[in-house]
Amino acid sequence: MEKYKQEFIELLVRKKALEFGEFVLKSKRVSPYFFNTGRFDDGASIALLGYFYACKIIQDMGEDKFDILFGPAYKGIPLALATAISLKNNFNVNKSFAFDRKKEKKHGDKGLFVGSQIKDGKRILILDDVFTTGETKYNLIKNISEIANVSYAGVLISLDREEKDDLGKSAILKFTQKTNIPVFHIVKISEVVEYLYDRKIDGEIYIDSEVKKKIDNYLSKYGVFNTV
Repeated sequence: MEKYKQEFIELLVRKKALEFGEFVLKSKRVSPYFFNTGRFDDGASIALLGYFYACKIIQDMGEDKFDILFGPAYKGIPLALATAISLKNNFNVNKSFAFDRKKEKKHGDKGLFVGSQIKDGKRILILDDVFTTGETKYNLIKNISEIANVSYAGVLISLDREEKDDLGKSAILKFTQKTNIPVFHIVKISEVVEYLYDRKIDGEIYIDSEVKKKIDNYLSKYGVFNTV
């Protein structure tokens, strides 16, 4: 596993952005873990989060494949900003960023979008925390298509839960098939389990045999392992 992925996983547990226990999700599934980038709530941690997005882009994707980093409201907004800053500060790559409003503004700087101008020919990389149903991304693509003819380098998320929906399908796979837009991740939950199992981080073991068994059982029921 790449070093930046290992460091990212350690950051997740240190900031409690990834916790283990029993959590009822929006889908009503009872998950043995919970992921929340809202835990990155100070300058140091959000800077690091942006750095790991930038590492993924530089090491595995290529900075020459897009023009604009786009962060869907709301959690995607700080991701786009932090990643743009890290790309410049850490890799000397200067990229534009943009985000959307939840509601179109009718006065002043009118419109639905803020930041770099979205116009014909631009190549966009969407940044978000996770991929659940893909509804946010579908709506975003629709809204952008109404103002410009753009292309997409992909969607980059923090954590791939590697789950199927209630119909037994991968939401990510359906999205890529429908839009022809690839979905990338910094880490997958299976990689997290592999790295953290029986490993001490600051003297604490986050995934012991009992926690691993619960996650394995959960993924055997809900998991799908054919995502990008």
